[in-house]
Amino acid sequence: IKKRHSTVVNSNSKFFCIYNGFDSEDFIKARPLTEMGNDKFYIVYAGSLYPRRSAKFFLEALKLIIQEKPELRFIIKVLFAGNVYPQDALLMDELIFHGVVENKGFLPHQQVLSLLKSAHLLLFIEDQAPNSNRVLTGKLFEYMAAEKPILALAGDGLVKDIILLLGIGKVVSSENIDEIKKCLISFVSEFQEKGSLYYFPRQEAIKQFERREQVKFLSQIMNDLLKDK
Repeated sequence: IKKRHSTVVNSNSKFFCIYNGFDSEDFIKARPLTEMGNDKFYIVYAGSLYPRRSAKFFLEALKLIIQEKPELRFIIKVLFAGNVYPQDALLMDELIFHGVVENKGFLPHQQVLSLLKSAHLLLFIEDQAPNSNRVLTGKLFEYMAAEKPILALAGDGLVKDIILLLGIGKVVSSENIDEIKKCLISFVSEFQEKGSLYYFPRQEAIKQFERREQVKFLSQIMNDLLKDK
């Protein structure tokens, strides 16, 4: 059995998990947007917002930053791309966010990828629902492929574990406004000082989530199981 099914037996498991992933060719086609340069600190969120996945805590933290440091309203630019439910849309439309926060609505996929590649920081918001800490959404893998630092609003769980393991960003508690604020200020200060953000991910570890690698792994498992035939 060990000789015939080396992949399965050597894994010491009867179960294999192949996560969602990303197609690197999609990002080769996506071109960074020329209007998003280093004149401002661009934060991009891509995806839908709804009651159990809201930007309200992030926006509250951003509001405090602008109130305490009004000059940063001319530095920070936050772009939301996706379907936004009415309560979040109302928050984004508050006067204090004019010129700072822009709700671009639903965009074609290729345009979203260009936004991701043009950003300085990517915002990830985990669902506030039972067992959401066990879910890795497809958006997280596209964020990986965009090769930009991530600020994730998430609790203990898979999202936090994988971001820290791969070295692709920082994770703060979803509802801790003060913690979100401090992390945002840290990113903005680094950008103002260096013109970019520190980003040295574990590239080899990220590679396993490329869809070609995932298909290769699945093929290896299936071929191993079919050796008897």
